Amino acid sequence: MRRFFLSLLLISLITFPAVAQENRDPIELEHEGAIRFSWLGEGDRIQTSGDNTLYVWNSASGDLIYKVEFEASIGQVSYNPDESVALVIVDQDIAFINLEDGSEISRINYGDTVYLAHFDEDGTKVMATGADGKIHTWDIDSGEELLEITPNSGDRVMSRIFWTNDYQSIWAAFNAFSSCESNCDGILIVYDANSGDEQLRLEHDDRIDNIRWTTDGSRVATWATDGNISIWDSATGDLLATFEHDLMLEGVVWSHDGTRLLTWENAERDCEVRCRFIAHIWDVETGEALADWQHGFAIESGEWSDDDSFIITATLPGIIVSCYPNKCLEIRITDSSDGSVVQQRSYEQWGRIELNQAETNVLVGVGNPPSIHIMNVETGRSRRILEHDGDWFWWTLWSSRERFIAAVSFDGTVYVLDANSYDIEMTSKVDVNRVSLVSWSPDDTKLVFISQPEYDCERNCKSVIYVWDFPVE
Repeated sequence: MRRFFLSLLLISLITFPAVAQENRDPIELEHEGAIRFSWLGEGDRIQTSGDNTLYVWNSASGDLIYKVEFEASIGQVSYNPDESVALVIVDQDIAFINLEDGSEISRINYGDTVYLAHFDEDGTKVMATGADGKIHTWDIDSGEELLEITPNSGDRVMSRIFWTNDYQSIWAAFNAFSSCESNCDGILIVYDANSGDEQLRLEHDDRIDNIRWTTDGSRVATWATDGNISIWDSATGDLLATFEHDLMLEGVVWSHDGTRLLTWENAERDCEVRCRFIAHIWDVETGEALADWQHGFAIESGEWSDDDSFIITATLPGIIVSCYPNKCLEIRITDSSDGSVVQQRSYEQWGRIELNQAETNVLVGVGNPPSIHIMNVETGRSRRILEHDGDWFWWTLWSSRERFIAAVSFDGTVYVLDANSYDIEMTSKVDVNRVSLVSWSPDDTKLVFISQPEYDCERNCKSVIYVWDFPVE
């Protein structure tokens, strides 16, 4: 099951270790303004970008390896498959940067403002769309334009473009303007990625707000928040099923085998009486609803287990200190074959949760009192492993290979615990404005915590990247 984060709360049960083993100061990297962040490779380097500058840092020493300044603000940064080249959108240009030394390899002038750009599977071609409303592909080495598609979409505007899994087709979604009052249906058009010919045209009953493929790409679900989901055969364009919802549709997740769909719908956020929050399991083959269940508060997230045997759903009542006398956080584990309850717990507080890779334990950070808990999936029991005398926890997460658990509070206190013994390995206290990201490196040896300036900042608006090292012994 892919990891998921929920803003939630929990009250727990047992005792916890309380003695920190080490107080450690991090490396600090300062960055002007708000930033985007990503690890490069296994985590030996860090890439950040903001305004018109791209930076690459040594994550162990904190040294700046290089920076690349552009003539205009950066709109998007993405990477080719082996992370040797960065694609950078700069106004009307797409620049390709060698990530080894920061040199510019090539640049494509789009001729208009660029909105989106994507590498192909081997990083030799790029697909892009922009203010001209067209789809273009180029050969990156030569800069030769390979394809220009002018969509036949009427008055609709393009909202998304995708490569298919085999990179032989391009999918583009088109919607009417947001002010549309009639005939506001969306269209999904499929083009041949080599010739540009239109292969399929899938007409939706309403806007296409979201698109999600099965793992093998054989089926695609399209939907709008009005509650209607359409299931299509990706090869033929045949409409396989339609699933209707009465409330705001806020979650759609395919089972790993692509035969079932988990959905959830919530009442309006300002609902006060007779408010419904419902999850469903649908059979895509038959179009039938297999199971449904209600929560007492808005459903925030849902996930299938790796073998599709069970589902975890959980609620988010809102950013509140306490729901007393109501228990507003609900975590439910559901048997996906019949919709029966495997485990269900209700709590009073708000925080954040994450499931481990083995799908045996849920890590839960709690707001009030600030604490960390481990909830066992099989038994539903909860164990408190840390309590913090300060502000509530904003981030709690397993490290990439689950050697450690990290927790960061709103007051800038950082804890790292051993993921097996739950002993505290490190504590640290840093200055913080707005916590925007906490992340472990892919190799599990470094922890990054980014403090960004407040949204309304006008002076001295710096971001600070804090880095702690946890080498493998």
